[in-house]
Amino acid sequence: MKDADINSVVETIYETVHADKPWKEMLHRINSVFNIESSSLIFTRRPGSPESNVECHTGVSARFLEFLNCKHSSNDETYLRAINETLDRPFWLSAFASKTKSGNPLKAALNAYGFGDSLLVNFEVDETERGMLVLRGSVNRRDFTPEEANVTSLISPHLRTAFGIRAKLTEAERALARINHALNGFNCGALRIDASARVLEMDERACDTVKSADGIEVRQGHLVVRGGGDSANTLARTLRKDDASPIQTAVSAVKIDRNSGRFYIGVLTQLRRLPGRSSEYFLGLRDPFRNVPCEDLLNSIFGLTKQEARVAWLLGTGLEAANIASLHSVSVNTVRTQRARIYTKIGINCQSELVKIMGALPGTA
Repeated sequence: MKDADINSVVETIYETVHADKPWKEMLHRINSVFNIESSSLIFTRRPGSPESNVECHTGVSARFLEFLNCKHSSNDETYLRAINETLDRPFWLSAFASKTKSGNPLKAALNAYGFGDSLLVNFEVDETERGMLVLRGSVNRRDFTPEEANVTSLISPHLRTAFGIRAKLTEAERALARINHALNGFNCGALRIDASARVLEMDERACDTVKSADGIEVRQGHLVVRGGGDSANTLARTLRKDDASPIQTAVSAVKIDRNSGRFYIGVLTQLRRLPGRSSEYFLGLRDPFRNVPCEDLLNSIFGLTKQEARVAWLLGTGLEAANIASLHSVSVNTVRTQRARIYTKIGINCQSELVKIMGALPGTA
């Protein structure tokens, strides 16, 4: 076995980390280096991990997989001892199994499936995540040599590193997915601003929103809320100009009035403050009336007025009467009265039923 072959395996380990289904490709490369046709990679993640365990096989039949699953599920003595064997130190299955009661039957079963001896090595990412690489020779193949065992011991730490990298990539992918999901919720765009409301960065949708000058715009590089008033005061209070003072909450919701009589909902989040720099904020803008079922549709189906249709949609998103009263600048009793009329016209008794109905209507994504 040449050093070039070993390097080829190591390169494949790191190349395939970024692939959608990386492990089978890696096993095929290992098979070619060891001149075998069957191998397995098993990796058990920490309890509670959002990612599933890894179990990848090459060169095995469905019947052999049933045999393996039976051994795993029955807590076979040889299997249990094998997965807890010393880390990064390869061992031959025949020699290892001979120390257990089920050793001889195991060897006979492997021979029946066309396999000779196996070479195994355990690796660990941390104390709660452990993996095993299994290389299987055919009945007609010579036994694995000490040199080949040494190669598996060289591969083992690279497997440990690769699974560690994969975990970090997966965590980053999940975080990115959460960010994308949040950004999609801000249907009028997102901006990064500082404590003086100076715009540092904004996406394309936010550019379109501020260009329309409908409730919010940019003047001399700063975000300006329409006509001052409560919206501007709320935003100014949240963007604490005195950077030495901590903000009241990490996330704040701001209602921004528009020329049309409707409003945006702004979600303001303080970003991590860097030493020597002013505080920065993420501002996501959402039009709560966009993609709402048309008022004519709600009127024709349920006989709701325009105002009742707006309240029905907000109730359908899960908002409470007090939240809706604050957004519409009316009393809570007014919203409760509207809610009672909506329930009567639709023929329901509770908000959970309204949530289901609104979710089933077209345009309520």
